[in-house]
Amino acid sequence: MRALMMAVVLAYVAGQGVLVQTQRPAFDVVSVKVNRSGEIPMRITAPAGRFDATNVTVRLLILNAYGLRDFQLVNLPGWAGDERFDVAGRAPGPAARDEISVMVRSMLADRRCDDFVYQSIVAIAV
Repeated sequence: MRALMMAVVLAYVAGQGVLVQTQRPAFDVVSVKVNRSGEIPMRITAPAGRFDATNVTVRLLILNAYGLRDFQLVNLPGWAGDERFDVAGRAPGPAARDEISVMVRSMLADRRCDDFVYQSIVAIAV
């Protein structure tokens, strides 16, 4: 019954065009560039309030940000494991590794990559 009530409330809010947004930690500045170097090694570091990823796939970014193992991430489009990117983010201040991971998740959500994570979770649960 509670789930039904929640669904009705959400449908009403969506129908009214009301946008409910929560504040989530995010990078002050983030740069994402395609890496066409052809090199194989990937590197992710998070020194003192920064996030630097070199030659990484979206798949690796998702695995790292959500703390998933490779077998837990399924149904990704092919490019998510093939295309390589350089990502550099700067936190608004000092940030712990867990906070950096949340900021990476926010960055992925802003670029619609979090949809892949939810589809993977559903596929694993079925």
